[in-house]
Amino acid sequence: MAQSDILIVEDENIVAMNIKKRLKNMGYAVSAVASSGQEALELSQKYQPDVILMDVRLKGDMDGVETAEKIHEQLNIPVIYLTAYSDEKMLQRAKVTEPFGYLLKPFEDKELNITIQMALYRHQMETKLRQERNLLRTVIDGTPDYIYVKDLKSRFLMCNTACKTLLQNDKPEDIAGKTDFHFFPKKRAAECLADEKKIFDTGQALINKEETVQDHAGNTRCVLTTKAPYRDGQGNIIGLVGISRDITERKRAERLLHALNEAALAIENAMTPDAVFEIVGKTFGQIDLSCVVFLSDDEEKELAVAFSNYDSKLIKFAEKLAGLRITDFKLDIESTTVFRQVVLDEKTLFIENAEEIASQLLPPKVKKLAGKLVRKMKIPKFIAAPLRIEEKVIGVLSVQSNEISQDDIPAITAFANQMAVTWHKCRLMQDLENSLSRLKRTQDQLIHSQKMEAIGRLAGGVAHDFNNLLTAIMGYTELLLNESRLDDSMRADLDEIKKASERAASLTRQLLAFSRRQPLMQKTLDLNMIVLNMNKLLRRLIGENIRLKMLPNSNINLIKADTSQVEQVILNLVVNARDAMPDGGEITIRTENVTVDDDYCKVISYARAGDFVCLSIEDTGDGMDKMTAEKIFDPYFSTKKSLHSAGLGLAVVYGIIKQHDGWINVYSQPGQGSVFKIYLPAVPLARIDEIEDNSTLKEYIGKGERILLVEDEHTIREFAKRVLLENGYKVVDVSNAQEAIDIFNKKNSNFDLLFSDVVLPDKSGLHLADKLSSEKPELKILLSSGYADQRSQWFLIRDRGYRFLQKPYVLVDLLMSIRDAILQK
Repeated sequence: MAQSDILIVEDENIVAMNIKKRLKNMGYAVSAVASSGQEALELSQKYQPDVILMDVRLKGDMDGVETAEKIHEQLNIPVIYLTAYSDEKMLQRAKVTEPFGYLLKPFEDKELNITIQMALYRHQMETKLRQERNLLRTVIDGTPDYIYVKDLKSRFLMCNTACKTLLQNDKPEDIAGKTDFHFFPKKRAAECLADEKKIFDTGQALINKEETVQDHAGNTRCVLTTKAPYRDGQGNIIGLVGISRDITERKRAERLLHALNEAALAIENAMTPDAVFEIVGKTFGQIDLSCVVFLSDDEEKELAVAFSNYDSKLIKFAEKLAGLRITDFKLDIESTTVFRQVVLDEKTLFIENAEEIASQLLPPKVKKLAGKLVRKMKIPKFIAAPLRIEEKVIGVLSVQSNEISQDDIPAITAFANQMAVTWHKCRLMQDLENSLSRLKRTQDQLIHSQKMEAIGRLAGGVAHDFNNLLTAIMGYTELLLNESRLDDSMRADLDEIKKASERAASLTRQLLAFSRRQPLMQKTLDLNMIVLNMNKLLRRLIGENIRLKMLPNSNINLIKADTSQVEQVILNLVVNARDAMPDGGEITIRTENVTVDDDYCKVISYARAGDFVCLSIEDTGDGMDKMTAEKIFDPYFSTKKSLHSAGLGLAVVYGIIKQHDGWINVYSQPGQGSVFKIYLPAVPLARIDEIEDNSTLKEYIGKGERILLVEDEHTIREFAKRVLLENGYKVVDVSNAQEAIDIFNKKNSNFDLLFSDVVLPDKSGLHLADKLSSEKPELKILLSSGYADQRSQWFLIRDRGYRFLQKPYVLVDLLMSIRDAILQK
């Protein structure tokens, strides 16, 4: 333990020397001795001692109390008073300086030592508490949520920076003591007051109430408000704590997604290509979205306007301004930067400067009128997305609105693909109306695959962004949960964050399963065990008015599958069956061995001969007609009336089964229930290779191994670095491949393991691993990615024999993967 430095302030030299000698005998270091207040201030600044022993009476203009007061104002150093006087007036003056002790001369060594130790401890604790308070305040002020505290009269006690901005007041002293009536309209303030009175009266929190407020710019914002009682140490309510989250953008995005979903469902029933455009235009118009559809010629040289949902008066104005009819408008693709990128480079673009783009589109003689046209037709911002069929772009969907943003690109891109495929389907139906039914089924299957691929591309990109965010959220949450200083309330909050992030990770896995891009963690397993282990969960899920029967075959063959993916299939199908029986009924789950022959394959074109395990899920619900049954695996298609149904549940099931080299048949009639039969390849002679993992975290602690960490996402890199350093590893971290190569050469290849993200700004992590492995063959490799499609290069990684860690990962996953990779032979 390091010595504590002490400054002695004493005007009697003999007394000062005596105290100095006594302190040294106790093991303390004496920085200096001062005899006046001014000298004490100077020496305090110079030496920054741990404790100051201050005589009350000093030489010069300042006595000890005045000197201590200045030190208290300027420096964070504890002061202990030494005095032979103890009059009441002196004590009252001394209290103002918040001393850490008060010793009456003469005093014993033991008394002196105890007082110093208590002062040091108290100062350490106060410093720690102050740092924690500053950290908490920084976190609160850094969040975009509106956070505030009120007393029992609904008066503001404090609020964070975001809340001050909302209240249009940057001075905390002008907010404290005021109520909502000072900042909001009377009706809005009265509603808040009524809610808060109920909280004070009942002690019950107000959870996630949607409200509207006016921001500092006068715009109406939608917020999600939670208010909870604020209690003192005895549990008495002394006020409330409120958090309001701005969900305006989320609500706007929900309206957009709902419109896209409605349009996607509606165009499925379109009979002609033009009807597709009409339905889209009508649906978009309901939420004030304007759209124009351009179609390309076969040679991809020109675009022509095929549809617009603008008001007819605006169209006539534009036609008059441009000097030609809108249906005669032809655009040379090469002449505009925007449409060249959309059609030829297949990019979706967000455009804020519509005036500049309009000047490129218009004929030369009216280019100067572009600004007037844009303002008149109210085209402030727009998104231009390619209408893609397979690898060919057939046109452009342009969506205009005041409210759209760059965040809407994925949704509109996905819908544009859906729209293009549907339009193409309608055109094929017109052209091939008299074709053979078998050819028609083949076309439908092709269109279905195109739709799945289109949405799958979106799913892969979204999953990557989510996986990066979730890796950071889950990782830092876990680090905080490992802190012993957390109180129960903070730990409970962090547990909720952890649960929410785990649910988000589950949603990401569903997206990847739907896109059929999820790397499968397949093991040889018994399907009966999966079914029986889900018994309790499924019974709670379906409710008391539905009976659940399980009929597993006792001699069932084994299959090779991903346990979590199969559980997802069962869960989705059981939920679907439950929703088909609102008044109750029966669900039967059975397993059986099936041998498929060539005759069966002639009837079911996508089946194949061999031994399979069949999983059947039967219900006694409403059933479906033939047309509905043919569409249930389409993305966005749903038979549920709820607006919250995304229509992806059965599409996810379809993707998982296809990824397992199986297929699914549906048998249903209206009023007679439905049967879903899933066929998975049997592995009759294999053994179950699931091994219970009884290992502990201690087994994955490092032994000083040197790790080269390559990750371009700052938060993930800092999290991984911290975990590895705290668990016995030596880490050098960089953000791209070139930095990794440079540091690898600089350190003479002195690394035991390369831990790299696959997708890096300059080169791929796989390329980096190959290069460094060629220079040091014994180097161990661990790669990681939030992508699960071709960008993750997962299959190449597997073929190389490199270890792979899928994002999002948590602390234990990271340590286990690192240790396994290091020990890999």
